[in-house]
Parts: sequence; structure tokens; C-alpha cells
Amino acid sequence: MDIIRELSSEKYTGRLTGTENILAVNYIVNNFKEIGLDYPQGLEDYKQFYTQKQ
Repeated sequence: MDIIRELSSEKYTGRLTGTENILAVNYIVNNFKEIGLDYPQGLEDYKQFYTQKQ
């Protein structure tokens, strides 16, 4: 619940599809690192980039 409260706080505005929110991305990446989650080969730091059609 702490993670949900954090990510839904006003600090992380711009969470709509197609928007970029570096704060939220970094928060999630850091949490994945803290728990020791491995990421698939070929991804950079848990991130998979794609283009969202508008």
C-alpha cells in the first residue's frame, strides 16, 4: 500500500498513457533494484521503450 500511495500522490503527476514521468520511472526502477529483481536480457535497467500512438 505504501508504494501505491506514493505513486498516486501529486508528486507523480502526468501518469496518463503516453506521458513520460521520470520520477515515477526512477521510483519503480529503484524498488525493483532493492528487491533484487532481475530484468530480461536486452532491457536497460528494467526499461522497455516503445512508441505510443496518439
